[in-house]
Amino acid sequence: MKNLMKIVLTLLVCIILVGCGNTEKEETNNNTNNINDETKVTTIAESYAKYSELKSQMFEKLSDSIPDNNSMLPLTLLGFASMDFIMVPITMCGVKESEAAIFYSMYNDLKYTSNDNECTITYSVEGKTNKFISLYDRNTDSVQTKFYEDNKLIMISEYIKLDDGYGSQQYMLDDDFGYSTSFRSIFRNEYIAVGFFENVTSEPTSLFKNKNLVNTEWTKGGSNWSEYDNGEFQTIPNE
Repeated sequence: MKNLMKIVLTLLVCIILVGCGNTEKEETNNNTNNINDETKVTTIAESYAKYSELKSQMFEKLSDSIPDNNSMLPLTLLGFASMDFIMVPITMCGVKESEAAIFYSMYNDLKYTSNDNECTITYSVEGKTNKFISLYDRNTDSVQTKFYEDNKLIMISEYIKLDDGYGSQQYMLDDDFGYSTSFRSIFRNEYIAVGFFENVTSEPTSLFKNKNLVNTEWTKGGSNWSEYDNGEFQTIPNE
C-alpha cells in the first residue's frame, strides 16, 4: 500500500510538470531546495506545480514512516493523494496555447478560458460535462477550484502559500453514501500533518485568501490525524 501511494504521487507530479511545460520544469527543479523563498509565480499552473511538488515530497516521507502494523491509515491517506488526480486539468490554466495542445488530445470537447485571476475548463466524459472553475489570488498565492459534473458540485479543492510551506483543504461531496468528507493538511520542509474528516454536514470555511485559518490544530478534530515531523511519526485515530 505504501508503494501504491508513492506511485500515485509520483505519477501526479509527472503529469503536472508535463502540463506546465519545459520552462516550468526547469524553474521547479532549480528551486527544489528554496521553498522558504517567496513563491514567484504568475499562473495557476505554475503555482499548482510548486504546491504539488512539495506535497509529494512530504507525503512520501509521511507514508514511509507509517508502522507496518497500521493497515488502515495507508488506505485513508491514499484518498488524500488520489484526490489531486481530479485536479490535473487545472495544470493548463495560464500556460501558452502551444503548451496546452496536449490537453486537447486528452479530453473531448475541451473548452478553456483563462486570465490572471480565473480559469474555466469544461470537457465531456461518457456523456457528462465536467467543469472546473479556479480562482487565483497572486498576493497570497492561493487557489480555490470547484469541480462540477453536469452542473452538480462534486469537490472543492483549496490551498494557500504559508511562510515556509502550504496549507490545503479538499472537500468531497458524495450523495451516493449520504455524507461528505474532507482532508485538511499543512506541510513544509520535513513536516506534514493530515487530518481526515468524515460525515461533514456543511461546506467548510474557505482558506482561499485566508492564511490565518491554517495551523496544526486546524488539521485535528476529525476521524483520523497523522503527522510526520523531522523523522518522527504519530497518529491519532477516531478522535
